[in-house]
Amino acid sequence: MRTEPGIPAPRLSPEAGVPAPRTSPEAAASAPDASPEVGVSAPEAGVSALEASPEGGPWSQPTEKVVVDPKPGGHRSAPNPRFPVGRSLVGALTVVGAVAGLDFGAAAIFGDHGAGNPADPSANPSALSSPQAAAPAAAPPPAPQALPVPPPLPVPLPAPPAPSVERPRPPAVAAAASCVAPAGMTSLIDQDPTDEQVPWRRSGNGKVPVYFAVGGMAAEWRKDMEYGAAQWNKSPCVDTKVVTSCPSGVNCVTVSVVGKGDDGNFDAVEKGGFTTGGHIDLLNTLTTNQRKNVAVHEMGHAIGLKHRKAAKVLMNGDTYDDVFNPDATEYKNLLFAYGKQLGGNASTRALRGNQ
Repeated sequence: MRTEPGIPAPRLSPEAGVPAPRTSPEAAASAPDASPEVGVSAPEAGVSALEASPEGGPWSQPTEKVVVDPKPGGHRSAPNPRFPVGRSLVGALTVVGAVAGLDFGAAAIFGDHGAGNPADPSANPSALSSPQAAAPAAAPPPAPQALPVPPPLPVPLPAPPAPSVERPRPPAVAAAASCVAPAGMTSLIDQDPTDEQVPWRRSGNGKVPVYFAVGGMAAEWRKDMEYGAAQWNKSPCVDTKVVTSCPSGVNCVTVSVVGKGDDGNFDAVEKGGFTTGGHIDLLNTLTTNQRKNVAVHEMGHAIGLKHRKAAKVLMNGDTYDDVFNPDATEYKNLLFAYGKQLGGNASTRALRGNQ
């Protein structure tokens, strides 16, 4: 290798055999040092630039060891005297760059790791390969929005109770004082002219009690008599009762069952134009419904009612198997007979209510 006179020949770097560039002390001082990881001390770590040694010239290494302050995660190292820093590839490139006006410093080759944002790709190439740095920061989740609360459903109010409707009621049984003849009524209604019958005498404004003694009768006959007493007792004028035997001194009618004669017959005892007693005979060959019809019919005679001309009514002279109750006309006739106390005379007569 040819050299210029007065300029010593460059020495080769043991690492790569590249001749160590010549440089002035000013260029050597201004050249940046490599990072401690590649064997070059960095100025920011407390290592001074290459110094010229009086013994060895500008390429000499300082005799005392320089301890590099470890960076976080690094290690402590000392320069190896066998491989001077100025003879490394980095130093050679730095000198060549200074002569040619190019930037071959460590920062240009290896990048500057001492400053900048580690996540910035321009300052830290490894940031490109970091999943945490490459991915953008996740946006915070949106705050939960309160759902609108629907208004409460209206609670249906209970419907007001329907006004009670007064249904027509049958005429209530009148009190004792109401046993009066209907206004404008002058005689009994629908009467058979061939029949005669007189009522019991009233004493005061109360009901006229009439007892029916059925002692010795079969139970089914007594039951029919009790049914008849309940129907006639609806009149405000009479109080009919079924007993085994009559108490002393009361209006009493005796009842018996016979094997022949009419379906039914009432023999009355009169005095002073009023009934004072009597007796009823009932035929034992009647059917169940006929027996009931005849029993209630004869009780009507015993309290003062006559036969009627109208058909299919209780007080008609015929026997029916489907008529058991008095009608309105028969109740009115009782009102007239007891309200006016009509009929009869001073003599005692026996009046028969024939079928």
